[in-house]
Amino acid sequence: MRATRNVVIAFVFLFIGLFFTSAHMFINAGSTPAMNLSANLALSEGTEGVAPTAVANEKPSRDSFVAMMKQELSRRIDKIVVPGPAKTAEVNENDDGENSATNTEEKRREIKWCDATILEAQFAAAWPSGVEVVEREGARLVVTNAEPIVSASGTVPSLPTTLMQFPVRPAPRSEPACLTNGYVGVTEDGRLIHNNDVILYKAYGPDVMIGYAFDGNPIYGAVADSAKLDGCGGVATPTGYQYHVRPQESFILGCFVSEPQHVLSSAANMATLIFDIETAPLSSEPFLASSPGEQDTRGLSPLTGQIVAIGVYDLERRQGAVYYQGDGSGTETYYEGFVLKERTERQMLEDFWEGAQNYNVFVTFAGRGFDVPFINIRSAAHEITLTKDLMEHRYLLRQKSSFHVDLQDQISYYGAVAKKPSLGACCETFGIQSSKEGGVSGKDVAELFQTEKFRDIAQYNARDVIA
Repeated sequence: MRATRNVVIAFVFLFIGLFFTSAHMFINAGSTPAMNLSANLALSEGTEGVAPTAVANEKPSRDSFVAMMKQELSRRIDKIVVPGPAKTAEVNENDDGENSATNTEEKRREIKWCDATILEAQFAAAWPSGVEVVEREGARLVVTNAEPIVSASGTVPSLPTTLMQFPVRPAPRSEPACLTNGYVGVTEDGRLIHNNDVILYKAYGPDVMIGYAFDGNPIYGAVADSAKLDGCGGVATPTGYQYHVRPQESFILGCFVSEPQHVLSSAANMATLIFDIETAPLSSEPFLASSPGEQDTRGLSPLTGQIVAIGVYDLERRQGAVYYQGDGSGTETYYEGFVLKERTERQMLEDFWEGAQNYNVFVTFAGRGFDVPFINIRSAAHEITLTKDLMEHRYLLRQKSSFHVDLQDQISYYGAVAKKPSLGACCETFGIQSSKEGGVSGKDVAELFQTEKFRDIAQYNARDVIA
């Protein structure tokens, strides 16, 4: 568009100039001295003149003069150079920032952002209340404590839900990691730290710890001389790496020095399932003791026993259910907030594994040594596919896909104590109502099953789960 406009302007000025020149020549043609017409119409500097078509002192005809004017006009048009669009100033990638458009853009280039980011609003909305940072088993855990479980059997403190876990001394990466959104850490009392909270935290001194970045390294207050800090906003010390607030900057972290940890559940609250099983012998034949006092242990092996009840409890929803083998009537009843549903062993296992897909944390008592192996082998006997690996690793810090918290393992420090405690002993020690207070214990299940007291087994299983 600009080139076309330049051509039009050139045409107009050239036409006006030639018009006035021709008019002047026609007016003075008869009175001026002899002249070379080609000189009057010659191109300026370095161009050849037009060969004369009229004799000196001879007034040219109007037609011949118009023809010469058109010829000259066409030659001058060929000489017109139309300027192209103005070149855009090239950006020097090595520029030191003095020519930046805005300070905001310059600051943003100093932050290492990930290609795929997380919406801050969704991240903050998913962050629960009641969060704190605790140190356990060689790791720092970001946990949330849910409200106690209240039932007719009593009030039981709920288990903390682990949101994130940091190593105590995070190892540095070979290359710094990028930031996925504006939230970069958590305070010791569980509040999120935003990367732009410089004004909020610059009042803290360099020796005051604010919290932990999501890579596990601590974040401290402001330093007077930030020139000692690296590009991520921290410095290595004899006790480990630590970030500092930089009062002259608009952000705290530029990147993560160590591997950033992620929230262990997309909804921040990990879904937790507590479960327990009751078993009995597969054979209905009465047990014949080979010696006085010998107990029937056929129901303790998945090869000679079967599952007669599976109790499950959703910790977040405060809902429980017991699936148990009954008389085949298919009735559903309720007990202590649990729904009791009749199922065959196969149906129980199918329902269990289908529901397990919705949970990330599984809580048992002696589950690693009894419940889970029993469930796995009985599932294999029925050719049922397992949907979760509940035997991935004994130690919680090494479990990845799902977390199995065996309370007996935890209380005995993974077998470090001389004798593993029973559930009844733990209930007595911590003031929790025991499942045996109903007059039934695990030793009675086989006999109750043989005498078809199925509902008694289901109720006992529900009390076991709550305990």
